Amino acid sequence: MKNYYTVPAGLGGFQCTTRECEDNCCRNSTWNITVDEGAYKKYETMDNEFGRRILSCIEKTETGYKMREYDNGQCPLLDKDGFCEIHLNLGEGYLCTTCATYPRSSTVYAGKPEYWMSLSCPEVVRAVIYRDYKPFFVELEFVGEINSKLGEFEESEYKIRSLLYDIMNSKLTLLQKIMFMGVAMRQVGKIPKDENLKKALLGVIPGVRQGITNKDIINQLANVETPDRVLINSIIGKVAEISAQAASVPKVVPPDLPNAPYYDLMRNYREDVNSGEHQKYILDAYEKLVVPYVNENPNLFENYLRYRLHSTQYPKGLKDYTVSYTSFVGEFLAMLIFTAGLFHKKDKITEEEMVPAIYLFHRVISHNEKLRVRLAEIIGENASLGTLLGLFVGVR
Repeated sequence: MKNYYTVPAGLGGFQCTTRECEDNCCRNSTWNITVDEGAYKKYETMDNEFGRRILSCIEKTETGYKMREYDNGQCPLLDKDGFCEIHLNLGEGYLCTTCATYPRSSTVYAGKPEYWMSLSCPEVVRAVIYRDYKPFFVELEFVGEINSKLGEFEESEYKIRSLLYDIMNSKLTLLQKIMFMGVAMRQVGKIPKDENLKKALLGVIPGVRQGITNKDIINQLANVETPDRVLINSIIGKVAEISAQAASVPKVVPPDLPNAPYYDLMRNYREDVNSGEHQKYILDAYEKLVVPYVNENPNLFENYLRYRLHSTQYPKGLKDYTVSYTSFVGEFLAMLIFTAGLFHKKDKITEEEMVPAIYLFHRVISHNEKLRVRLAEIIGENASLGTLLGLFVGVR
């Protein structure tokens, strides 16, 4: 029996651009490259000068091994032309697991293999967000055994995510989709913990699906009272502070790296937050710079949210669906505010600038578990639907 991966269509023909990449992952000292024990043992058995050189670039940690911190902002095993010497001289089989797989990831969710790549890679951002594939997901043959036996709870979670995909694939506007995702997760969150989730969902999912096409319900949600500007400004300011403080800039950025200037912008943004200067421009830049780009390109951000549903397996394993939704939406909001912080001095954002905003956000911020928790707390403190809608000031 054949099995198939669920794969975002844009990743079907993905290829690393290696030395042509504007922010090559081997030339950026934010990375902590873990070297697995299997790869380390291969290097130990190499009784030659190259093997000893590889070992000299690795240091032992409390939990295993990692590449030494880059002195010049790039991996010491890159040659003068920007190619990996291990890959060139020994082949892919000698790469450590991190280098052999990044930015790729896979898992089995609800008995179905799923495959995705990290948005911390600029080429992945282009492949899944900036290319118009229909359908968004395709299936590729999977070689291997799959345990397709499902627990009842896992099957129920998969149904919740299917409902969220239906919302994202509907004809609603971007803001309406965000609204209805919130409605769905709040309805699920109201189900008592001792109740049979699978059975209870039978009363929730059909109602949300009907609401997607019900003009009266859509209009009712559109008229939800939003908070005043003072509260909106306060929350956006706090989100800006967290996103900027979590964005650690590399100690060394190779000066000839094409996207090196964006690290300067990130560093300046962080300094603005530390000095309080961001309060003078962040809301204005968000409303007048980022929101127009979102409204002009809603499909891009629908792709973004659709892809995050896939790559996070949302809402897999979550205990509080209401809080989890504020965290999910909070990450999206933080990415937009981060973009405003980087480019607040510009008059207009272009694709050339939005791509680094997205991948840098994911490279230095979104992998931070403490950040996601804090974002959920900040938005959760004012977690009414009206507040969530109010935070997307001007988004249609």
